[in-house]
This record gives sequence, structure tokens and C-alpha cells, in this order.
Amino acid sequence: MKRIYSYLGMSILFGGLAFFTVADVSAKEMKSIDVPVYMITTENASGLGESAGIITIMESPEGLIFKPVLKNIPAGEHGFHIHENPALGPKEVKGKLTAGLEAGGHYDPAKTGKHLGPYNAKGHFGDLPLLVVDEVGMAPAVLAPRIKTLDEIYSRSIMIHVMGDNYSDTPASLGGGGGRMAGGIIKK
Repeated sequence: MKRIYSYLGMSILFGGLAFFTVADVSAKEMKSIDVPVYMITTENASGLGESAGIITIMESPEGLIFKPVLKNIPAGEHGFHIHENPALGPKEVKGKLTAGLEAGGHYDPAKTGKHLGPYNAKGHFGDLPLLVVDEVGMAPAVLAPRIKTLDEIYSRSIMIHVMGDNYSDTPASLGGGGGRMAGGIIKK
């Protein structure tokens, strides 16, 4: 048996403190993948700029754990989501090329049309806990309790937004995260 540490996602709501629990789980039962993350650009069709690090995604009994090892991401709070499409390229909106729009919207297979954060089953399935990056570029792991297996998010993209996320569509839509800053493709 292998001991794993899983992050209790709600703690991120209280100043980014990380609290951990220990669970005994067979290594065979646990799957994980490393997703390379890149700064998003409008300078090429793929949308891929310089490296922004790696996000390891691991299955756990409590849900998926997202463990970021980042670089080039500014300190502060950032919206963090699974998006519909496995693409990061730019798209034109109102005559302006906008970075990362090929990723589509937040993954919402139930078509709720609501951004309610990672703890509310009535909203987007792809809403993840807020990513909080410190002054040296480190961010604690976050737990997405509604997403139970990697199979649920393969062939999607993961996105880090410029600003934070208030888990609501008011006063700004989609939590107010703003532009898409960095992302990666979740490949099997």
C-alpha cells in the first residue's frame, strides 16, 4: 500500500492554507498524468508560447488533485478551469485575435450554463478551485471533488486565467478571471 496526501480543497477559500489528510490507496488504483503548461500567445496558430511549467493531475478517493509546478505565472489569484477543447490557439473576436479561445468555454457537459465554482454541482463541471501563486511562483495543490477520474477530462484543456475567480457569474461572468494566460492539453 502506498500513502498519498490529498488536499482538502475548501481550505483554499481561507487564505490558501493547505490542510492534508492521509489515505491508504494501492498504487495500482491511482492514475496520474503530467500536463505541460505554456504561456498562451496570439503569435502562432498553436497558441503555445514559452513554458509555464507542469501540472500533475492525480486521482484520489476524494477527487482529482491538481499539483502545479509553475514558472512565469505572476503572484496572486488566478481562475483555474478545465475547458471544452484540446486546443490553445487564438481566435478572432470582433476583429481582434484573442489568445486561447480555441479551448472553448469551461467544460460543462450537463449544459448548466452557470459558473458556480468547484463545489456546486449545479454549475460547470470544469470549474476548479482558485489557483493561488506566491511570490516565488509556487502554488499549492488543489482538489477538484466533483471530478473523480482522469477519464472524465482527457481530450480537454486546462487553463490558468489572468485574474482570480469568485465562483459566480456576477458581477463579472465566469468568475471574473479575465483573459487566458497559460494552458495545457490533457492527453491520455
